[in-house]
Amino acid sequence: MNVSPLNAPKRKTSELPSFDPREPGDGAPRPLPVEPPPTRPSVLATYGILLGIVMIVVAVIWRLVLGDGSLALWFPAQAWALDLALGAFIGLFFSVAAWSVFKHVPSFRDIKTLIIRSIDMQTLSPRHAVMFGLIAGIPEEILFRGAIQPALGWLLTALLFGALHGVTPAYFVYATLASVLLSGLAIWRDGLWAPIAAHTVIDISMFLLLMRTWRRRQRRARRQAAVH
Repeated sequence: MNVSPLNAPKRKTSELPSFDPREPGDGAPRPLPVEPPPTRPSVLATYGILLGIVMIVVAVIWRLVLGDGSLALWFPAQAWALDLALGAFIGLFFSVAAWSVFKHVPSFRDIKTLIIRSIDMQTLSPRHAVMFGLIAGIPEEILFRGAIQPALGWLLTALLFGALHGVTPAYFVYATLASVLLSGLAIWRDGLWAPIAAHTVIDISMFLLLMRTWRRRQRRARRQAAVH
C-alpha cells in the first residue's frame, strides 16, 4: 500500500546526500536521486492566482482583438442562478462517476498517487480545496470556453485542454472528457456560468476525495506499523 513520503524521516538541510558505491561508471560514487519535497498548498495557491490572472488577461485580449469585441456574452444576466445550479449538479455527478472509474483502473489510480506525492497533504484542508476549485474553474473557463472555443470549436478546444493538463496519458483522457462536458455546457447554456460552476465543483470534489484517500492510507499505515 502506498504511503505518502511525508512519513519518511526528514533529512537536515545541511546533511549531504548519501552515495551509492555500486553506481556503474568511472568508479566515482554518485549521489542517489532524491525525490523532491511535496509543495505546500499555500504555494500552489499563489502560483495558481498569478497564472489565473494571466489567463484572464489573455482571454480578454483574445476576445477583443480576435473575437467580436464583446465580453457581455460570457456572463448573461438571464437565468444565471439556474445555470450555476445546473453546472454544480452536473459537476458533482461527473466527479462521482470519474472517481468510481479511478478506483478500478490502475492508470487512473496512478494519477491519485502522483498528486498525493506532489502536494503536502498534511497541510491540505477543505479551505484549500475550495480555493483551488475557484482558482482553476474561473480563469480556465474564461480562457478556454470564453475565448478559445468560439475561435477553434469545441473539439480542438477539448484536445488542447487535455494536452495542457496531460501529465500522464490517463490524465489527458480524463481532462479531455471533462473539457467536452464543459464545452457542451457552455454551448447549451450559452454562457460561462454553468461551465465555471461545473469546473469548480469538479476540482473541489476531487481534492476532498484525495484528502479522504490520503487520510485512509495514513490510518492503514499506522495500523500496520503498530502490528509490526
